[in-house]
Amino acid sequence: MDENSNSNNKKNNNNNRLSTLSSSAAAIGNVGYNNESGIPPGYGINPNEIINFYEGYAPLRTSFWKVHNFGPLSWVAIILKDSYLGALRSLAESKRKFSKEKHWMFPDKSPTKSDKVFGAKMLENEGVSDMQPYKEVKIHRSTNSESKDGSKDIVMEISLNKRDAEAKTITQILKVLPNRKVVWLLIDRYFKFVYPFLPFLDEESFNNDVERIFGKRTDEEVKIKSIQMEKRLDFALIGTLLVVLRLSYLSLLTNVYKEGISPPRSKEDSYLLDHPIDMDIISVAQLCLNQFKLLRRSALSIFQCALIMKEYHKYAPEDGCDGCGDGDSQIFTGMLIQMAMSIGINREPSKFDEAVSKQSNLWRKIWYRLVSADNFQAFILGNPPLISSKYYDTELPYLN
Repeated sequence: MDENSNSNNKKNNNNNRLSTLSSSAAAIGNVGYNNESGIPPGYGINPNEIINFYEGYAPLRTSFWKVHNFGPLSWVAIILKDSYLGALRSLAESKRKFSKEKHWMFPDKSPTKSDKVFGAKMLENEGVSDMQPYKEVKIHRSTNSESKDGSKDIVMEISLNKRDAEAKTITQILKVLPNRKVVWLLIDRYFKFVYPFLPFLDEESFNNDVERIFGKRTDEEVKIKSIQMEKRLDFALIGTLLVVLRLSYLSLLTNVYKEGISPPRSKEDSYLLDHPIDMDIISVAQLCLNQFKLLRRSALSIFQCALIMKEYHKYAPEDGCDGCGDGDSQIFTGMLIQMAMSIGINREPSKFDEAVSKQSNLWRKIWYRLVSADNFQAFILGNPPLISSKYYDTELPYLN
């Protein structure tokens, strides 16, 4: 009897312990821990409190004409936010000295051939070579040289370190460009009729760059025979110009125009229709874009060229509707979104000192065009959108 009573007592004690643990766990689960945060009560911690990692530093930094967007947990952001590391960084920058007599990458010795090759490759990979000015770049038609078929050849007088690919691209540019009158009429038409749908360019700065490269504006029917380029980055502007010319010409075409019923065409429109812009110009624009590595942080002008190229293929009659192809547009859109984030277009420009007030609305227009394109493709293809509202604070464009 004693053994049986002892065993029964042990069973009862174990059962009591199990019931006590179960009730305690239930009580904790019901009134104790926050299910989402796992924080127990009574510690003075608010589970809904938000820590802003973006405070204490400016994520946008400008270097070599490019804007760099550094995330709050990147090593650059940590150095900028840390008081001690920031002081050491300032001290290191003040001690850094460059001598004109010595190579800037190897100040303590004369650079060897391998050093020069390495330095040139680094400049190319970082995109610095895109911004370096040409010492002498002038493309003109020679009046003395003629090809076998009697047409005049284009003679290239290009400074050192120029590539054959660039020279061939410039040759193609001169072949497809219309006369100066057509160029400026189509530019005006773009900003009057096409720009409301594709507002990716600043009219004043764009026109100034076109005049710098192709010469002063004129209404004369003169063939463009020369291109004055200051740096490789000018290829991006030329590529954008070629797409603008094609889009403006396509805006003239309609399949519902009827004589006597539709509004009469203006003299400028009739003149432009007599000087068509063929689709070959887009192939040359792609050659201009191919001068740059898109899989790296790019200058804004390169991004604009890539974006307007993507939009052209969406509306081009030879390509068809966006989303009906084999996925090129979907992949292109994803790449453009990542390019935009890498240069900070997903951040509200008015919050940073580096932002130029005139370009703020341009940045906003570009970003929300990407948001629109992302949602459109998500709707057409049935895929989740790539852009989340958590990852941008860009305001809507507005007039002031």
